[in-house]
Amino acid sequence: MGMIKRTLIFLSIIAVLIALSFHTSRLWGGKSEKIPKISNHFEYSTGITIREFAKRNRLPESIVQNVFNIKNEQELDWQIELFGLSRSELLKKTNRTPATHA
Repeated sequence: MGMIKRTLIFLSIIAVLIALSFHTSRLWGGKSEKIPKISNHFEYSTGITIREFAKRNRLPESIVQNVFNIKNEQELDWQIELFGLSRSELLKKTNRTPATHA
């Protein structure tokens, strides 16, 4: 009888640990990260600054800084035309930027 009782206690402990593990992973896991992407209809106009481009298209400045290889805060106020990217190149580079840079 002692062996059966120990086995039941062991299995009960394992079941409780699995249940707690599942609960805490749901509690602390959160939602998976979504990578921001801009559509083909993103806002872009002549004379727009990089900061304005990020704001109008709801892109984190960190992603835009990576796309344009920006080194300091002042460069965010430069006009996009200075970088010589076409509309399609800009779309491709922005959507290709990994979430790790955000």
